[in-house]
Formats: sequence, structure tokens, C-alpha cells
Amino acid sequence: MTDSIYPHIVKVQAKLTEIAKSHTAKVKGLNAQGVPYEYSFAYADLSDIMPIIRPILAAEGLGVIHQMAEGVLNTRIIHEDGEYIQTSTVMPTFSDEQRMGTWLTYLRRYHITGLLALATDADADGTTLSDLDDASPAKVSEETAEWFAKLKEQYEIKDDFIPFIAEDENIMSVDDLPLRYEQRLRAGVAKIIKQRKAEGGQRSEG
Repeated sequence: MTDSIYPHIVKVQAKLTEIAKSHTAKVKGLNAQGVPYEYSFAYADLSDIMPIIRPILAAEGLGVIHQMAEGVLNTRIIHEDGEYIQTSTVMPTFSDEQRMGTWLTYLRRYHITGLLALATDADADGTTLSDLDDASPAKVSEETAEWFAKLKEQYEIKDDFIPFIAEDENIMSVDDLPLRYEQRLRAGVAKIIKQRKAEGGQRSEG
């Protein structure tokens, strides 16, 4: 990959208009102090996003490709000359194919909106996420919490990983992890899995 794709991405972003957020999600729970919180937000799903961005991407010679390889979902925005930008997420193991399909749809949306810096989530009840104070902070999504729980068991991730990610020894559970740490959580898990796989390869060679 070279930097030649970036001017095309910039042009795409300049052409993108606001995407209608036709779905609503509600989040509620208890924070670390036991104080209940609840908020809702509107969002655009993949069926809202793709019809809008596909022709804009195509006008710049760009397309979207999703590929599964060795348990990792890779999403690329690729230019017709072969250059691309990419993001990846390790997939948990599912016995339920329907649940697996739901997760793939969620991650495709997550990847595409991240690569194009699309704002597809918005508060639906007048309270922005930044307005939520320490008494009721926005937490990582249920999907992310489930994703971490499965990979934590699968790759034997230690219990002190969440306090490390949060930089707070009082935050012991992913369910209490503030939303602002979600990207750091995903990056940290990916690094651990890469290390585990490398260690496994070294043991097999020995």
C-alpha cells in the first residue's frame, strides 16, 4: 500500500452527505458505583450506508472488500490500481451460525464507518455521549463485551488486562469499561492474539 489512495478517500469524504439514522438502540445498566444509567441513540445500519457510499466510492475507482482469513475479518477499501486501506478484527468462535452472521454484519458496518470516518451514530434523546458524567459513563457496546468475553476465554487473557486498558485498577470488568477505551481494547486484544499465535508456532517448531 502507498499513499496514492488517500486523495481518492479525501474526495469520497468530501462528497458524503449525512446518512439517515433510521434505527434506535437503547443502553442501560449500572456503573462501577452502582448508579443506574440509561440512554438511547440513533444509528444507520449497513443497509442504510452501502447504497449511499457505493456509487460515491465507484466514482473514485474504489470498492469495498470483506475477507475472512484465519478467524480474522479484514475489510479493505481498494482502488482499481490495487492500492488499499484496511482494518481488521479477530472474530470470536460461535457455534450458532445465526449469531455469527449477526456479528459479521456488525463488524462490516464498524469497519466501513471507521475507514471512511462516517458518523453513523447519534444521540436520540438529546444527551450526547460526552454529556454523560462520571456517574453514568457510556460503556463499550454489548457486542464488544461479548466479543471480548469469548476471546478472553479462548486465548486465556489475564484478568488484569481490563484495568490495564482502562488505566484504572478499579475497573475490573469489560462491562464497566468506558466507551472511549473501545478502540484501545480491540487493539490490545489483537496484539495479545498475535503474540499467542507466535508463541504457539515457536513451540511447534521446537
